[in-house]
Amino acid sequence: MDRVFLDPGCFSGDSVTVVGQDRRHLADVLRVSPGERFLATDGEGTEYTLEADRATRQELTARVVEQRTRPPGPGRRLTLAIAPPKGGRMEIAIEKTVECGLGRIVPLDTSRSVVKGRDESARADRWRRVARSATAQAGRCWLTEIGAVRSLKEAFGDAAPGRILLAHPALTALSIPSALEQAGPDQVTIFVGPEGGFTDQELAEGEGFGAVPVSLGPTRLRTETAAIVAVSLAMASFIPRV
Repeated sequence: MDRVFLDPGCFSGDSVTVVGQDRRHLADVLRVSPGERFLATDGEGTEYTLEADRATRQELTARVVEQRTRPPGPGRRLTLAIAPPKGGRMEIAIEKTVECGLGRIVPLDTSRSVVKGRDESARADRWRRVARSATAQAGRCWLTEIGAVRSLKEAFGDAAPGRILLAHPALTALSIPSALEQAGPDQVTIFVGPEGGFTDQELAEGEGFGAVPVSLGPTRLRTETAAIVAVSLAMASFIPRV
């Protein structure tokens, strides 16, 4: 059964009205027709079974057959703070880490950043669309938040109440499972730097906020690969051991 993300504004009681790009996706791509059922989520923890009533070129209407509330999962406590790589590689990082169950992504503006994004730019809108699509594809009911672009210092300050992990190949770096093996704070933020890495000044700044250097293995990884590996290792660490 097809699953889609629908904005909460589409829902009015047991009725659903879908317009614009979401209508095109349902009617023209997925070919949902009257009488057919499909799954949807509002990104706020609710999953719906919907049955299409009517499909026109302007809108698709449906009724709610069933709705269920899903728990957020352990990934809601995890934030990825990442210096966006160039090209479409940031979209790869977003898509795959959202599929893993990540709770939040914060784009970083660092000394060596190659992408200088603005919060309301077309690029940021594209990142949010990728997150929505990956949420639906992965069968998740909680939308990963794409936060505002932050300077490294601002992001460290935001993350400071929780555990801060800094992906950097230092001699003292721990593995992510080792850094998270003890019961710690509710929130964990993993920082992944740009292609040139964090500067010495930025590393010292992170140390001042209590950041713990973590290693992602012996090989040199691209930024988007490092993000996927880091989030995967953290998510695996959140799974209770039996």
